[in-house]
Amino acid sequence: MEIRRATPDDVPAILEILRRTFEEYGFKWVPEYEMRDLLDFVYDGEVAALWVAVAGDTVLACGGLDWSSPVPGEPGSMVAFEGDLRVSGCPAELVRLYVDPGLRRGGLGRALCDVIRAEAEVRGFESLEIWSDIEFTLAHSFYEKLGAERVGLRSISEGPLEYDEFGFVWRL
Repeated sequence: MEIRRATPDDVPAILEILRRTFEEYGFKWVPEYEMRDLLDFVYDGEVAALWVAVAGDTVLACGGLDWSSPVPGEPGSMVAFEGDLRVSGCPAELVRLYVDPGLRRGGLGRALCDVIRAEAEVRGFESLEIWSDIEFTLAHSFYEKLGAERVGLRSISEGPLEYDEFGFVWRL
């Protein structure tokens, strides 16, 4: 297994992991609303980066860092920012951390988070914002084991999608 920067060629495999995860939880699968960042592949390193864990040509997991919309303030409270509820004081966000459903609890998420944390530290970020659907209880306990603190809840309504997310702050 190796971790490398994702490319647009990885998007179909990444979307398949996300689709299976959504199916597992009974979520609506409407990628044109919720997956625009992947479909438009904004992860070129200018304002966001995405990594994949791969074995040979098979994508096993993904995770990214987005620093396109830093949130001012002291880390750890909720704040209305650019029309959304966000975690204050976070210069970047951990995004798109998904592990193939059959491979969870094998260290892939931790390995990706190590890479993401290292990149964040190189960029001088001291905290990251994390959002996770309230149904992803395994992810919540994983984030808390990393040291992230749950700080709030927000409701999202995008096109045909409605869901609630917990917000976390991960102090690096």
